[in-house]
Amino acid sequence: DTPDTARRRDALEFAAAFANSLGEDLSALIGSQARLDTPEISIIDGATLAASSAPVTHARCRMRDGGEAVPHLLLPLDAAVTFAGLLMGHTKDRIEELKREAIAPETLDALSEVMNLTAAVLSRSIGEEAGLNSGLQQGDTQPRPNPAADGEWLPAGSYRNISYAL
Repeated sequence: DTPDTARRRDALEFAAAFANSLGEDLSALIGSQARLDTPEISIIDGATLAASSAPVTHARCRMRDGGEAVPHLLLPLDAAVTFAGLLMGHTKDRIEELKREAIAPETLDALSEVMNLTAAVLSRSIGEEAGLNSGLQQGDTQPRPNPAADGEWLPAGSYRNISYAL
């Protein structure tokens, strides 16, 4: 293996383990089977992502040990509202209605819980992978229906983009 091939393989193994853990935790939370398919990994520029017109749910996290890293979790808004609707026990029809409505306070609370769960699973996965006790603490969660119009919400730099299909 070349160093790049080995890093990519390690990243895919980590992402697959994360997907499995998140699927299990989501299943337990919503009372229904949730499975995330094999991930795709790419590197994306923060400016490109922030200028996108694709609606997202954004959670800025912090390291529990006070470390300087500031991870950002992004989920497509449509997927996050689906998770939130399932968490609230809504039917498929009601979830489709939620996707067309403005984000209500109870939906934002559920979105925050989805992002909190995602941060907790990622934190656990990172800790297991690296043998660390630090982990992530989820911060504020914001729906961003039009990221490009929201100003500078995502710092410049490169981000690892891990895409899953539910």
